[in-house]
Amino acid sequence: TDVANTSYSVSPVEKLFPFLKGSSEFNPPIYIDDVVVWYILFDGYCRKVSKKDFKVLDEQPIQKWLTLPDTLNWSQINTGYIQGKSLVLIGKDKVLLAERKGKAFQYERETVPQHYFANWPYSWGTGNVSAARLLPSENKVVFYRNMESAVYTINQKTIEKVVPLKLKWIGEIK
Repeated sequence: TDVANTSYSVSPVEKLFPFLKGSSEFNPPIYIDDVVVWYILFDGYCRKVSKKDFKVLDEQPIQKWLTLPDTLNWSQINTGYIQGKSLVLIGKDKVLLAERKGKAFQYERETVPQHYFANWPYSWGTGNVSAARLLPSENKVVFYRNMESAVYTINQKTIEKVVPLKLKWIGEIK
């Protein structure tokens, strides 16, 4: 939609991100949110993409960006965010933590959402968050799961109450 939410357009994701050709629900990209860029992991590569103009700023093999232990693989990860030098990846039933080392990250440890977040929502089970949106000026992250969202305060490691997503469609805003 436009900024005023008065019009919208639909276009295939490949139009903005040609490198996502071939993505599907069975072969999904992983979006990791940072302040001014996204890291998009797909097809064996990590692409650093500008949020302003959607241009690829850097590209490297995923294994050079972050090498996972042999017991883990990228199919277990759904989304993530970067806060300062910390990378937090959230998967179907786990949270992976890494620290920035130059242009890459170094894996530190694995845990579960119920242990990493102070008050993980019981209704969200073991995780399976589908997207994370960083709000850097507020030191928060919005997590999305199914048709719900929850706001996470980073320095407190607390999650606010889960709320249903309510989309305001064009024409409904007065």
